[in-house]
Amino acid sequence: MNACRPSVSWPVSFCCSLYIISVRGVISTIELDDLLLAQESEDFTFFAPSDAAMDEFLSSLKARQSAGGWHSMYFLLEFLNFHSIDSAYSLEALKSYSGILQSYPTLYDGFSLYTVNINSSLKIVVNHSKFANFVVNDILTTNGLIHIIDKVLEPFLPDANKPSVEDSLRENPEYSKFYNLLQSTGVLPELSEMDEFTLFVPTNDAFGPIHQRLSANALRYYIVPSLVFTPSVYNRQRLETLLGPRHQLEINLFDNLVLVNKQQVTMPDVLVDGGVLHQLDKLLHPVLNWCNATDIVVDEGPCVDCSLNVTDLPCPYDMSPFVPARIRHFHCRYPSPLGGPDMVGCQQICGLVPTKPTCCAGYFGQHCEECPGGAEFPCSRRGTCFDGSTGNGTCMCDSGFSGLDCSQCENPSMALPNCNTTHPTCKTGESGCHEHAACKVNPLGPAHCTCKTGYHGNGQWCRENVNGCLTEQYGGCDRSMRASCHYQPPDVTELQDNKPVCQCQAGYEGNGTLCSQDMLDLVSRLPALTYFRSKMDQVDVTNITKLMQSLTQNITLFAPLSENYAALKLSDLIVQGQNLWLPENLTSTEAVGQAEEGIAPSQLLQINEVTALGGQEINITAGESGQLYANNVPIVERNIVTQNGLLHLTESPISSFSAVQVSPSHSRGKSNSTVVAVCVVVIIVAIIIVVVVAVLLVKSRKKGGFKLFNRSRSTEGSDTSVSFARLNAHDEDDASLKGSDAPKYDNPIFDDPDIM
Repeated sequence: MNACRPSVSWPVSFCCSLYIISVRGVISTIELDDLLLAQESEDFTFFAPSDAAMDEFLSSLKARQSAGGWHSMYFLLEFLNFHSIDSAYSLEALKSYSGILQSYPTLYDGFSLYTVNINSSLKIVVNHSKFANFVVNDILTTNGLIHIIDKVLEPFLPDANKPSVEDSLRENPEYSKFYNLLQSTGVLPELSEMDEFTLFVPTNDAFGPIHQRLSANALRYYIVPSLVFTPSVYNRQRLETLLGPRHQLEINLFDNLVLVNKQQVTMPDVLVDGGVLHQLDKLLHPVLNWCNATDIVVDEGPCVDCSLNVTDLPCPYDMSPFVPARIRHFHCRYPSPLGGPDMVGCQQICGLVPTKPTCCAGYFGQHCEECPGGAEFPCSRRGTCFDGSTGNGTCMCDSGFSGLDCSQCENPSMALPNCNTTHPTCKTGESGCHEHAACKVNPLGPAHCTCKTGYHGNGQWCRENVNGCLTEQYGGCDRSMRASCHYQPPDVTELQDNKPVCQCQAGYEGNGTLCSQDMLDLVSRLPALTYFRSKMDQVDVTNITKLMQSLTQNITLFAPLSENYAALKLSDLIVQGQNLWLPENLTSTEAVGQAEEGIAPSQLLQINEVTALGGQEINITAGESGQLYANNVPIVERNIVTQNGLLHLTESPISSFSAVQVSPSHSRGKSNSTVVAVCVVVIIVAIIIVVVVAVLLVKSRKKGGFKLFNRSRSTEGSDTSVSFARLNAHDEDDASLKGSDAPKYDNPIFDDPDIM
């Protein structure tokens, strides 16, 4: 095998050069003395990101305006050290060491990387939802092994000035109750001084309507004195809290949920300076699995002279006198100090109360696990659990009961809860079956109840099947005969009725509840777009409506739902020649992958950029929550399909040109003052006109008639309006969607072809 030497010169094989040119460039910029990987006397394993991974990583830095920090020597060394571990591990060795999850200390002091087996494939944990795969493995070097991976492992980014735990809690209003408790009990300064920690943070809602007080020790139960990330946890894992090994948290994994003491982690892995926060929706209740066992040991002190003061009578080592003192008189002898015969003396009776940690009732074994049936009801209260530190958790069931947790009847013909009566039979009134259910005798258990044909349920209750296709609502399908409605009756044991399935007929597209022929047809049939469609009818947009009807075109339309505009530019809402499909599940997109790597929630991620028919740029962006935006306007509904394109519904117009319409509620509030103002202006103008006409009449009598008036009339036939005939067909279709009451006089804003 060709060797790759991780040093400044770093001669590599063709294989190495093919995949990790970027990493080689990083290493070549570092002084040999600073590079741990260059030490020939040590063996290392280096996880080298591929060139594609480095490109993605550097792009994310650039997007976050952090690329400048990449060139600092400190950051480059951090980067390399975090991707390196001591000793040479082949891929097979890593697999053999790794159970479900295995951690390896990196050369970056205090931080580890984690490997995890997923479906028998070894991966490296990047963050709580991303994993790095092995591209090339076991590349031999003079002092270790290189594995090429397809992701960059990012413990920190140069711009990630993580907030302190105090700032993070104080600035989040959802954590105010927990923050105030940490502060008032003095636990917060203690937390801030820790080198590393994990804090489980309950929201304000977790405290309920009554503000619950928690003691300092109760708050310390929420703190683990080490870093715990959700990708690294495993089912039934126990975490030692700040209270010590007897007060542990239990981790459970259920589907994709992480539970702590059976409470769900609703927001995992929030990084702060020195630690990580996990948000909870409920308070944590300590698992009271450890108790202290006490056993009083009584013994007598040495025999001494009874004339001594009671407080001077000694006790055996580690023992203490009782209070009040208990003295045993004249029952012992001690050597005479004068060498004569032994003398009769007294003894102090002393006690010792040793404390021995053991499991509380209902818990057993070395780690004090719950007995079957739970610690509150061990063995289902129908047996005795062998609990305690030396117990094995076995249930000895009471007479008549059986099962691991004593939850079953020993005799199958007997019925719970007391196992002292037989199961109900199919006799009238005894079976518990519904009137529309058939009863079948079961000699070893309760009678079987099965709903009859035409009904569904569990037998104790049965509901009639309802064919929604035969109702007036036609099963929710398009009722214009554009869709077919199909109903499949549920199985008799199903608890829910089946919903009708709607399918558009040939020649139509849609989800079955709404089927359309083309984009114009779809817009016309959507009730939410009634206002938008009415504005289209008020102006001549013939070419665009033809485009929307053409089945040979691919178009994407961004239609506004609001009614807060009087006019807008239709061509700014249409993308021609492209079906712009927007992702439904952003967790599967590269953009959201970048969000999970640390971009602030308020920062928008670029998904796509297209040019509208009218020349306007449409920027599709996404917030970390998954909300999509078009030109910063929220997209309310996406990917409504028709035969010639896709429709996206936006909260308001995305066009850079839209005339805002004053809502009736606002205009009514101003109408009275407006009318008064108009009347005053009209009266003033009328007075001026009367005065001017009077003056002209006087002058006309002197100068011979109405020549001035005739001159003004002669201008009526002149072409004072801007002719729209000069606009080509494309410009005509770019006309604003103006209201029918739009002004009919010349207006440079509306008439300027550069704007329209």
